[in-house]
Amino acid sequence: MVDSRISLILICQSKNVVHCNQILQTVSKSKTDCEVIIVCNEIDENTIVDKNQELINKGKLKFVKQTSNYIYNALQLAEGANTIVCDGIQLFNMSASFAWINANKKQIQVGKIYAAIRKSESKKLAITDRLYNSASRFFTPSNNVDTGFGQLIGDTIGLLKGVASSNVNAQKVEDLLTQLEFDGNTINTALISANDKIVANTWMDVCLSPLKYFAYILSWFVNSPIKQISSKNFQLNNGNAGFYRLAFIISTFFIAYFMLSKSFDFGLTWDSKLHNQYGYDMLKYFESGGKDTTCFTSHRDYPYYGEHINVIASYINKNYEPSWGEYGTRHLLNAWYGFIAMLFAALIARELLSWRTGLIAFWVIFLTPTFFAHSMNNPTDIPLATGFAIGIYGILKILKQLPKVKFNAI
Repeated sequence: MVDSRISLILICQSKNVVHCNQILQTVSKSKTDCEVIIVCNEIDENTIVDKNQELINKGKLKFVKQTSNYIYNALQLAEGANTIVCDGIQLFNMSASFAWINANKKQIQVGKIYAAIRKSESKKLAITDRLYNSASRFFTPSNNVDTGFGQLIGDTIGLLKGVASSNVNAQKVEDLLTQLEFDGNTINTALISANDKIVANTWMDVCLSPLKYFAYILSWFVNSPIKQISSKNFQLNNGNAGFYRLAFIISTFFIAYFMLSKSFDFGLTWDSKLHNQYGYDMLKYFESGGKDTTCFTSHRDYPYYGEHINVIASYINKNYEPSWGEYGTRHLLNAWYGFIAMLFAALIARELLSWRTGLIAFWVIFLTPTFFAHSMNNPTDIPLATGFAIGIYGILKILKQLPKVKFNAI
């Protein structure tokens, strides 16, 4: 049952029990009607209960065990109209957070989700925090500039539905926000004052952040859809259902493997030898620092083509002499470019509509005999098509992010 109260979910680690008790003391004196749900282990629960029996008697204090899906379990217990999920307990300023909710109730009630950032201190973050935040924005859809604050605000029903539909097993607020944004939820910003200026991330956190965000991506493409399928919590009529993401990633690996392996089965076309020889002429131009200009006169048309794939193939063949022969190298590179063109064409369809549309587009272009065959033996048009597909996809990403374009889109 949801009422007008504010529900405060605190994810409490053993080192933060003292701060947690301080927050509870403030709650007991506050005039704002609220309840507190604490996620902690059994030992910490006993410590907290001993000092806050009055809140328990009033029904204002509940506990959730630190098992799987504990944020979701805590949200299920929440009875307030709006909820704060917080794991940055040392930074949490209850009066500032409650004041912000009271001033923005209308915006929160329409289902918006907010990530809190430190109001006055945001421009004074430690270098490690700033680098960590930059990594978050680069590797994920997140625009959060203060991941260390660890505070999420939203209407209780909306948050519960978002977490349930995403099958999120988040351990931290940052994890929850990232997974929600991967699922297409818009995360807004709430400027809220913090208690102290604390460095949330170490240099080790910064160095390991790419691996962490790769794990997020893997979970979103694989783990989350598998959980949805196993729990039967998915609908095929939803074009962005996890099933289609999983099918897309499986299709990506299958098509890549199939095209690269089959590239060795293709023979030569009428101009294969001409392209191969011209690749060596171009390579001489680069290796001589521009002194060998044979490539400008050895063929009438090729100087006006995009010949970089021929140069790459010639360089590999000259310096490494692969066992599959020089034309095998050319076909392998050609197939790779064809695969990239197909992949980005599918991603364009996904950006325009959904993962289901992208999946269909992927298989349609893959099963088109003309494009597939050219992907094996056309070093001129296929790289051009690949460049077009990547360019259009990039333009779409930038247009969607206007007026504030993220660096990773550029």
